[in-house]
Amino acid sequence: MNMNGLRIKKVSKNDILKIYKAEKEVFQDNAFTKSLLKDLISKALYFLKLIKGVTNNMIGFAIVIKDRADRANIINFLIFPEYQGQGFGSHLLYNIIGLIKSNHSEVKKIVLNVKTSNIKALKLYEKFGFTHVEELKNYYQSGEASYFMELSLNQKEKG
Repeated sequence: MNMNGLRIKKVSKNDILKIYKAEKEVFQDNAFTKSLLKDLISKALYFLKLIKGVTNNMIGFAIVIKDRADRANIINFLIFPEYQGQGFGSHLLYNIIGLIKSNHSEVKKIVLNVKTSNIKALKLYEKFGFTHVEELKNYYQSGEASYFMELSLNQKEKG
């Protein structure tokens, strides 16, 4: 896994169309709307893109909000399909956890929801120490269930 040439930057309005298209392709009916994505640029704790190479090719993104005073919620995390399985998700998640730990000492937990059928994502989150808190039936519009997962920041991540 060669992570040379990877950078993490803040998302700008110019990135929204590409992010929206990736959302529609991967998440289909559960995709965020363009207007919500635009709003999250200023409202999210972090709305970051993972870019590769000198061409600044975006290969993934993540959106993190603070939904409680002591909790961050990764509400969206996506590595574009053609780049999955190459370690880029680990790189992005590792950096997100590091940013939260470094800049938000008040945050004690990071939480997220993931489709119960998304085995690749589940394995990634488990690798970093996220644990299953509960299964939420019919969580997504498609009727699919979700695992609500959390990572306590008083323990070291395993990644």
